[in-house]
Amino acid sequence: MAIRVKLTKDRVNKMLAEFKASGSTERKDVYDTEIKGFLVRLSATKATYCVAKRVNGKMTRVVIGSHGVFIPDHDDPKLNARKRAASIVAEMESGVNPNEEKKARREQGLTVTEALENYFLDNPTLKPNTVKIYRGLIHNHAADWLNKPIKSISNEMVIKKHTEITRKGFKESANKFVRTVRAVFYQNAQLLPENPAKIPSKKWNPSERRETLVRAHQLPEWFMALSEYRNHDLSDYLMLLLLTGLRRSEGFSLVWQDIDLKGKTLIARDTKNGKDHTLPLSDYICEILDRRKLDKVNDFVFPSLTSETGHLVEPKKAIASISAKAGFKVNAHDLRRTFMSAAASLGISETLIKRLVNHSIQDVTGGYIFDFEQSVPHKKMQEITDLIIDCITRPASVVLAVSNPLT
Repeated sequence: MAIRVKLTKDRVNKMLAEFKASGSTERKDVYDTEIKGFLVRLSATKATYCVAKRVNGKMTRVVIGSHGVFIPDHDDPKLNARKRAASIVAEMESGVNPNEEKKARREQGLTVTEALENYFLDNPTLKPNTVKIYRGLIHNHAADWLNKPIKSISNEMVIKKHTEITRKGFKESANKFVRTVRAVFYQNAQLLPENPAKIPSKKWNPSERRETLVRAHQLPEWFMALSEYRNHDLSDYLMLLLLTGLRRSEGFSLVWQDIDLKGKTLIARDTKNGKDHTLPLSDYICEILDRRKLDKVNDFVFPSLTSETGHLVEPKKAIASISAKAGFKVNAHDLRRTFMSAAASLGISETLIKRLVNHSIQDVTGGYIFDFEQSVPHKKMQEITDLIIDCITRPASVVLAVSNPLT
């Protein structure tokens, strides 16, 4: 029998968390009580809003998009899943199949705006921040293209835009713009003789890979600035990134049901490579988490009562404030690089470092190496933490006087 509840952001968050915790590999549909046919499909990694109704006697499923990008009670009508569902239901009840309509519009000649929005609808697993970035790249750098048919966009036009963005000093954004256009147009390859975003390799800007991290002699000053910061949720969050190497989004979304303090592990969900990431924990990290659990507010380890997600979001102002206090710039990814540098200085193998920071590796044992508390990864994680804490607690003058393990 179909499950029916009123779909809301909080309820879907809770159902998704419970479904992930169940370990089920099956998909589960939960229907809305207010709009007939409106549902959310739960899977092991995400929740997707859909409408399922018969059109001219044939059962048809229309995907609205993923939870997080769309929300049943979103303030923006374009991202309000309930309003989108109501509109789709009205079409289907009048005998219109939205899937066929979308296909017909594509064949008639999509505009750049339509192609971009269809790309998001056809890729519901894209993360909300990715959607925001892609939309911003097109709207900010190619506003004059938005109402043009995609067939009118030429290779010369793409190269010209790339050059214009580069000359403004945004070399990496220029490359990202072209990659975004290429992805969106590739989705509509059947309508185009050739993808106009295929540009010669010599036109691409060289990648400017950041190599910054917190040096050993800087750690005491950074930690002092962190300790004096007024928001302990943010300071705990940044210490977790430093001592685990987690990506910032992986730290934001940690939930208590994925923290095993007895087994000294955590599980990061919905990671960059799409795989759940199990990570061993050191004693220091367990102490932080154990203290935080005493003041638990909701399901998230780092909760927020003001954000739509229920957890902390990008703390740019906080990081800038801490950097100003410390006297040098540090961002969230610098902490991840610092963790990797500390691990490398201890002679830890490249394979294990990649496993700890969830870089993709071809290793059949990767799924099993964290099963035991006394495993090598647990011991190495403890060594990394001990090294970083030792650098933090020693005076900077002492750290500078000895061999610097993090440089």
